Amino acid sequence: MEFTGYDYLLYSPMNNRIVIELFNKALLDEGYQFDNAETKDVGTHIEEYSAFFYYKSRKMYDTHLKIDYNTKINGEGCINFYTGAEALNSPFIVADTMDVKQDFFQYAWFMGRYYFYALTLPGDINHCPFSKRIFGILANILKGQQECNQQLINSKPTE
Repeated sequence: MEFTGYDYLLYSPMNNRIVIELFNKALLDEGYQFDNAETKDVGTHIEEYSAFFYYKSRKMYDTHLKIDYNTKINGEGCINFYTGAEALNSPFIVADTMDVKQDFFQYAWFMGRYYFYALTLPGDINHCPFSKRIFGILANILKGQQECNQQLINSKPTE
């Protein structure tokens, strides 16, 4: 069996309940329906875990079951989304900076509690317009919250 789908992982301090609500609303507005895969058996080691599987029609869902992630129906496809909370207290290697020959790795530190947002899409966001659009919805939700937080910080009176 061949693996399909492209995985994207984003981290944010934004509470995942808010993100779930906004993301679900955006996809429902696009005509998607979803199954909530939230269960106590899955992700028991992950706090505030939730998972969702999105599809527009039974035909899209059945096509996904037969050939996995694809955009065969009107250039669109199924979407998998899951999220949870993690306490990050260690360095992470920034993958784009890895140079094994030069033995160089750039690290980033994330301290504190963050939420992760994992999105599996049918195509690469650099080559698939559908996947790029769906990724953009999630990225804009997270970016929007950061912009709101920044506006609140900037609007606080200085003493």
